Amino acid sequence: MSHRKPFRGKDSFLSLRSRRSKLFFVLSFTVLHLLLTGLFFFWSFSVVMAHADDSNPLPASAELLVRVSDIFQWPLIITISSIASLRTVLPSYSVYIALLLNSLLWALAALGIILGLKKLRR
Repeated sequence: MSHRKPFRGKDSFLSLRSRRSKLFFVLSFTVLHLLLTGLFFFWSFSVVMAHADDSNPLPASAELLVRVSDIFQWPLIITISSIASLRTVLPSYSVYIALLLNSLLWALAALGIILGLKKLRR
């Protein structure tokens, strides 16, 4: 005989009430953000390099792609790449750690915003 509570519509896995559902949200958001950051970085890099020989400015769509890539890389990756002393001190593989921490920071911020909005709605 099972002593589990019956399933109700409000207590679904996506309601983010349990620790397990919050952990799942953070992990899935981190992985998704990590993949999208890499995709947008390499996509914008290839577009910029394709127009590097031109004396013409980048088209508006390429500028938009670069801006979206920058948004995904903000705050940690942009900060580390803009400080020259950090670039010389940190080894090259540390960008992977910074990328993971940046995506985790975005996931925690998104979780905080979602939980805050849920609290305001009640």
